[in-house]
Amino acid sequence: MKKFLQIYILFLSLTAAACASADDVFVTVTFDVHEDISAELVGGTMTAQVMNLTGGAIRNVNLRREDARELAVSKEVLQFGRLENGDSGVINQPFHAAQASIDVGNPTTWRLDFDKSDGSHKQLIVKVD
Repeated sequence: MKKFLQIYILFLSLTAAACASADDVFVTVTFDVHEDISAELVGGTMTAQVMNLTGGAIRNVNLRREDARELAVSKEVLQFGRLENGDSGVINQPFHAAQASIDVGNPTTWRLDFDKSDGSHKQLIVKVD
């Protein structure tokens, strides 16, 4: 039986102090659990999606877990490359984790890095519940 745990983060109106425009980036991380390894350990597929709504292209888009959760993934840094305005990138990869570490109500910290079209670098730290 498949269990779905969907975790959403929404970055809206992350405005730089010196400009009037806003950076809008939508990130979704989903865990599709389809393997009970033990009473406490599960496995499956993690899907991460980043959508660019900034009004311009963003490049060098990387998403990484910042906390020391019991979450084993094949790639520690998910690299989305370049995303044009309105585009989204999706990465699927296998994972193994303690069930409690991916349960709703147990936040996970993620870091999103990207370069804006004007050349400035943005780094966002987010707790995902």
